Amino acid sequence: MNNYAPAPTPPTLFGMDMAEVGQIGMVGQIFGGLSASLGAYFQAKSSQLELRAKSSTLDYQSKMAGINARMSEQQAQQIMKAGQFAQMTQTMKAGQNLASYKTSSNARGIVAGEGSAQEVVASANLMKDLDKMTLNSNTVRAAEAERMKKVGFQNQSTLLGVSAANAMSSAGTISPFSAVSTSLLGSSTSVMNSWYNKNRPYAG
Repeated sequence: MNNYAPAPTPPTLFGMDMAEVGQIGMVGQIFGGLSASLGAYFQAKSSQLELRAKSSTLDYQSKMAGINARMSEQQAQQIMKAGQFAQMTQTMKAGQNLASYKTSSNARGIVAGEGSAQEVVASANLMKDLDKMTLNSNTVRAAEAERMKKVGFQNQSTLLGVSAANAMSSAGTISPFSAVSTSLLGSSTSVMNSWYNKNRPYAG
């Protein structure tokens, strides 16, 4: 008479033994790893493109600031030329007025270098000099204001240029394929661990 007990029935899940379930799980891990790797690639690529776009924008702004700086310098030079022309015009006008006064005085028998006539001439010369100094001061002040703008634009252009270079440099450090490799390495390690744990009872 045989007294041996029947062999235990191995556990199943939905009609599949646990070995088959484990294989399906490993397949799921593999596909999950591939999906994660694809996601890592597009995420890295998106970051890279975003930095390159930022660099292009900053570079454009830097160049525009440089153009504005040159325009400010040109404006300052135009102000100086206009001021010099205004001073010349004012001096000529004052000279003509003084000449007219002297001519009129002589016609009336008044000696220009004596008495009240002398005071009038001296006063006219003083007003001419004051007007000239006022025009010169206003011209220099306006030109310096434009040159201060130029310096501001130059500094802005430099800072934007540095930021553009930094953004492009950062974009160069991002490698979508390295991101894929890193993700695949992590996924393959996880799959190998699962395979080892599944087959360990049968090892040796």
